[in-house]
Amino acid sequence: MSVSNLHSLFNRPWYIEQNYAQGHMPLVMGILTGNTLGEKDDVKKKPSLVRLADVQASPGSTDTRVAVLNIKNPIVKHDQFCGPQGTKSMMRQLDRLKGDDSIAGVVLDIDSGGGQAYGTPEFYDYLMDYPKPVVAYTDGLMCSAAYYIGSASSEIIANKRAEAIGSIGAYSQLFDLDGFYEKQGVKVHTMYATKSTEKNKSYRDAMKGEEFYGSYIKEELDPLVDNFISDMQAARPNINSEVFKGATYSGEKALEMGLVDALGTLDTAIQRVFELSEKQNPKSTQMSKNYPKIETVIGKTFAEGEAANGVLLT
Repeated sequence: MSVSNLHSLFNRPWYIEQNYAQGHMPLVMGILTGNTLGEKDDVKKKPSLVRLADVQASPGSTDTRVAVLNIKNPIVKHDQFCGPQGTKSMMRQLDRLKGDDSIAGVVLDIDSGGGQAYGTPEFYDYLMDYPKPVVAYTDGLMCSAAYYIGSASSEIIANKRAEAIGSIGAYSQLFDLDGFYEKQGVKVHTMYATKSTEKNKSYRDAMKGEEFYGSYIKEELDPLVDNFISDMQAARPNINSEVFKGATYSGEKALEMGLVDALGTLDTAIQRVFELSEKQNPKSTQMSKNYPKIETVIGKTFAEGEAANGVLLT
C-alpha cells in the first residue's frame, strides 16, 4: 500500500471482515518498519486506467459482450502503489463502457473481505445509477465493503462453496504510535488551540483507554453502520434483518438469508447479464454465450481467471 495513504490506514474506520484485515497486517507493519517496496523511480506503476481490447468478431457484427471487473483485493478509494486498484479507478473503467453498444453489461467478480469505509458508499451510489445491467458474483469472500459494493448490482450470484458473505458492519483499530516513534528517537508533542475543545475529541477520548471508547463508537462507527444498513435495505428489501448484526454466511446460507439471489458459477452471472440486457434492450443481438474467446480489457490475452483487471467475454 502507498506510504502516502498511511493516514487512511490508521485514522479511518473500516468496512472489513476481521480475519481478512488481520491477514494484511504484516504489510502494514512492513510499511512502518521500512521493509516493503517504496515508490522508487526505477519501478513503474501499473496503469490506473484500462482500455478495451480489439474484438475478434466478424466485420459489421452487432454481437454483444460482457465486461468482467475483478475485485480481488482490499477495497480502497485510491490506487495503491504496487497494491489494489482504487474504487475511483474502477468507476473510470466503467465510465468507458457506458456508451459502448457492444457491451451488454458488467459482472463484478468479487473475492474480497472488505476494506475502507472511505469511498465505498460513493461506489455503491455509482453502481446503483449505472445504465447497464450489473451482476455481482463471488466464489470466495464478499464481506463488508465488498458486499456493500456488490449489493448495488441488479442481482448477486454466489457459488454454493463461497466461503463468507455478509459481515455488514464497521470497526476501527486505532494505533497509538507514540511508543513506536519514541523508539525511533522521535518525541511526539500534540497541542490544540484553546478554542478547539471538540477537535478530534472522540479520537482523543479513545486514546485514553477502553472506558472512553463510547464517544468514538457513537460519533464515528454507529453513523457508518446506520448508513450501511439503510443502503442494504434500499438495495435488497427482502434481506433478513438478522444479517445486520455482522455475521458471515456460506453461499447456500447466504441465499437463505436474502444476501444473494441465486447459486451458480461465473458463467451463470454472465448469462444473467445477457438476459437482463435483452429485457432492457429487446432488439439487441447477442453472440454465442459459450464465449470461446476471452480477452482482457487491458489488451492482453489470458486464460479465464488470470486477468488482473477484468475480461471481455466474446
